[in-house]
Amino acid sequence: MRGALILGSARCGSTLVSQILNAHPAVLSVSELFAAAGHNAFRPRHLDGARFWAHMARPSRAMAQVANPDAAPSEFLYGRVPHPAHDPWHCPPILAVTLPHLSENPDALFDALAGQMRARAPAPLAAHYRALFQAMARQIGGREIWVERSGGSLVAAATLREMFPDAALVLLARNGPDTVLSMRDFVETQKALLDHLGVRRLALVAGASMGALQTIEWAVAYPDMVARAMPVIGTDRVDAWIIGWLHIWAAPIRLDPNWNGGDYYGGPAPVAGLAEALKIVTHHARDWPWAETIGVKPAEGQDPRRSVTERFAIEKWLDDAATARARISDANHFLYLIRANQLFLKEYDSPEAALARSRARWLVVPSVSDRVFPIEHNRRLAATLDLGNDK
Repeated sequence: MRGALILGSARCGSTLVSQILNAHPAVLSVSELFAAAGHNAFRPRHLDGARFWAHMARPSRAMAQVANPDAAPSEFLYGRVPHPAHDPWHCPPILAVTLPHLSENPDALFDALAGQMRARAPAPLAAHYRALFQAMARQIGGREIWVERSGGSLVAAATLREMFPDAALVLLARNGPDTVLSMRDFVETQKALLDHLGVRRLALVAGASMGALQTIEWAVAYPDMVARAMPVIGTDRVDAWIIGWLHIWAAPIRLDPNWNGGDYYGGPAPVAGLAEALKIVTHHARDWPWAETIGVKPAEGQDPRRSVTERFAIEKWLDDAATARARISDANHFLYLIRANQLFLKEYDSPEAALARSRARWLVVPSVSDRVFPIEHNRRLAATLDLGNDK
């Protein structure tokens, strides 16, 4: 049976591609199988059928957290199956996405595959996968080629190429500005690394500013994994006020002609717009006592009373600092960070509902001088967490 692998990064539109392929009568669209298997997807390289099927069928804590029907992305279909045979909050990895994507009765398909795969003799891991794809095709009928697609599979390209040397490779790319990354995506990337390293429990997750937001996302997304959380200069929500400020941060980049809708690589970069954006961020994040250390004196050798092109010392300081940062930064990267901040905890019904998921012990550390996440926001975070309730 011929095969193909779709390789891509997160948010590249690969879920839609799987849905389109699934409509083709000759294609076995294998969606998120390797991703669902997690750290067991590519090891060991030689095993018997019983162990291979155990990797497909044994519920894992990681998958239970990612596929939680209350918060899982739309491609996690098993939580929508009527009268499921397995607990949707703790289901076999292959049932989370792959089988409901192929069949309206994924539990029957699961049972049919289980008997066939468990009986297989020891063989290379790739051979078991090929046998699984063939078994799926027989059960569904009429499929001539398998196409596996897992989100973020590009990082495993070398391993997949080695395991399936005869498979066609399809690289799925998407125009950068047409995509977004959320703060939760950052956490999922970190989680994938920890899974690879075999880390199952985090004694403490901590970070400052945007790191504080990631800390909170960690504690909410993986309540059984995070024992303690310490957000430093954070907030319990990115409200309309902050979203508006972040929009202002992004405006100079979008107004720079060199940005070109985000397609500027290979040409002049929007350094001027990025510098202006970073100037706004730098000034916004600091409180007025900091500015008093520079004062209202003119920049050296200049007189603002003489011309609008001559600057005060504070203006020159902001210009110089922002320009230096812009030379080593990327404008699109900055826009992605802005949108990630705007999407903080937006996958949940409310900040209260999100934070109620956490089982961690919390230490909220504010700053009296930060103007992006002021101390009032940290107090609200502490109140939302209800620190008196064993948190």
